[in-house]
Amino acid sequence: MADDVNVREWAIGVFVLAEVVEDEDIPARLGDCGEDLSVGSLSGPDDPFGALYFQRPSDDPERALRDVIGALTGAYGEDAVLGVDPELIDVSGVAGDLGVTREAVRHWADGRRGPGRFPQPVGTVGKGQRVWRWYDVLEWVRRNGLGDSEGDHPIPTHILLKVDAEIQARRAAKAETAAA
Repeated sequence: MADDVNVREWAIGVFVLAEVVEDEDIPARLGDCGEDLSVGSLSGPDDPFGALYFQRPSDDPERALRDVIGALTGAYGEDAVLGVDPELIDVSGVAGDLGVTREAVRHWADGRRGPGRFPQPVGTVGKGQRVWRWYDVLEWVRRNGLGDSEGDHPIPTHILLKVDAEIQARRAAKAETAAA
């Protein structure tokens, strides 16, 4: 790495075909990318995809993400990678990860307490439960001195969106070609 001082452990989530998640030899097939890997479970026995979570050291978060995707496509083929995890988190998740109450998070999000300018939710799930990108929340926490900057390092949102858009464009082009 160019500068070991700037090397961080980047948290990376990738959606893959179920057969990849079920492969017991994932770490060996991925080489050094498989060294710190958590395999997410499938939601059901017939679920066509699952998630893999990595901690990847690098001084460049985009390179870390592309290294993981490259290792996966090299080991399982281009079709195995379905997208990147946008790392959405709800009020309970934020509270649990930061060690604060759900009420504190709701007050921050509503602008009733704290330093203000809490990130805007990216959407709602279920019965109107707000969700945010974890990176955006964590950067807000760090910027406002409310947390430890040496902890979790999720991939920045703009990089996740760019790389995921590339994956989706490749998948769409392949599907269009197959349909023609």
